Amino acid sequence: NIYLSADDAVLIDDSHCSSLRAYITYSTCTNMKNRTTPIDDANGKKEVSNKDLKGDRRSTRTKNTKIVYIFMSTIVIHFINVHLLSNSKKHPSSVVPAASYEHERGYNLAKEQSFGFFDDINDANWKHYQTILAGVEDHEDPNDPHPYDDDTWQHYFLWYQSSYEPNFSCAHEQRVGGNGNGDGPKWVCDPRRIPRVSKERKVRNPSHPGCVVYSIGSDGDFSFELGMQQKVGVGTCEYHIFDMGDYEKEMPKELKNGHYHKWGIKAQEENAGDGPPKPGQRKYGLKDTIKMLGHDKLDSIDVFKIDCEGCEWKSFDSWLDPALPDLMQILVELHKPPKEIATKFFDTLQAAGYVRFHKEVNTIAPHAGAVEYSFLKLAKDFFPKSKLSVRDYFPEETEVDDKDRS
Repeated sequence: NIYLSADDAVLIDDSHCSSLRAYITYSTCTNMKNRTTPIDDANGKKEVSNKDLKGDRRSTRTKNTKIVYIFMSTIVIHFINVHLLSNSKKHPSSVVPAASYEHERGYNLAKEQSFGFFDDINDANWKHYQTILAGVEDHEDPNDPHPYDDDTWQHYFLWYQSSYEPNFSCAHEQRVGGNGNGDGPKWVCDPRRIPRVSKERKVRNPSHPGCVVYSIGSDGDFSFELGMQQKVGVGTCEYHIFDMGDYEKEMPKELKNGHYHKWGIKAQEENAGDGPPKPGQRKYGLKDTIKMLGHDKLDSIDVFKIDCEGCEWKSFDSWLDPALPDLMQILVELHKPPKEIATKFFDTLQAAGYVRFHKEVNTIAPHAGAVEYSFLKLAKDFFPKSKLSVRDYFPEETEVDDKDRS
């Protein structure tokens, strides 16, 4: 049996009749729907149809539903507060004071320690980045970063696999160049941020180029520069391409603000860079190069991409000269790592404030022992002090092979 009150019967409509068909006949339901209800009136009795009453009935029920909802919500909130208060007594450290929480929601820490690059990461998340980096070991065996004998060391990927994994996650990193596949593209940390940084520099100094990209070792391939232009917009950056090959005529016309320089990069000679560099050389140190291009007054170079077939092991110290503009992102293809210099390379960059946000083995040419690394410049106070030391495991310098191409 199904029992319907007078109110229920009044509110029955066609949809309800269909739903109730399993319990009562459709005709019975329809009769209930169409029934009339006598109501006293000042002028006597009159009959009012179900349709006339439906609106008033539903309005009353809506009000009652709202009252019940408010009452139940109040009870739920009360129990939540009681639970939080009880939990705070058991675990006082788990409750963050409102003032502290507001401080954690600030964005100044990331912006300051990234030199303005990250302006939308709150302090709490940025501190989590710091915690993650502090817990990353640089070697599989921290007590022995060179676990292989000389013969085994020639299998370079063994060492790369057991050392210096990324210690920082860059959201929205992109593999720039071509369509992102193949040999040639490089991992860039969130290139969409570069236009904003460029505009801010130009506001402070209208004569500033805004964004500067150095691309060393192009070998006639300009896909990276075109890819960067596509990511950041035409006219945002100057692109300076360096190679000892004669590829200037091959530079695509659609690359705006592109400048080709027919020389390679070498280690900066001592006591050089003070006077004007000698023209016509096949290679220059980075300090000489920056001076020749009039960039010695810049505070930074946004992207420093280098693939020079081994020159990185001899020249990396000069990349970090404090008298030079900061290289905000270093995208480097490392080749066969010299045992005497490999750890010094990574530790020196880290001590200068660089985090590793990407690592990629080049499997196209395994004979070259090549691994791509991407580094991002941050302030040194982002790092724990233990990460800012450089240990020289091989005090005596060893000559490093350097192919005549960069």
